[in-house]
Amino acid sequence: MGAVRGSLKYISLPSLIELKLAAGRLRDQADVLEFARENRDCLDDVRRHLASVHSQFATRFDELVDQLDER
Repeated sequence: MGAVRGSLKYISLPSLIELKLAAGRLRDQADVLEFARENRDCLDDVRRHLASVHSQFATRFDELVDQLDER
């Protein structure tokens, strides 16, 4: 992540969602919902990444994604 002479590297969606869940603010949770809504095809990859980092992140992610299905 960050600038390297001659190239740029960007954070992956799973890592960005990890950071948002770690922050835990309402705005970050809303961002996670929006990312999930716009990237439904990536949810399994995100879930696997979060489970490998911390099970509580995966659980919170699933709770937020469940809210999408309720709307």
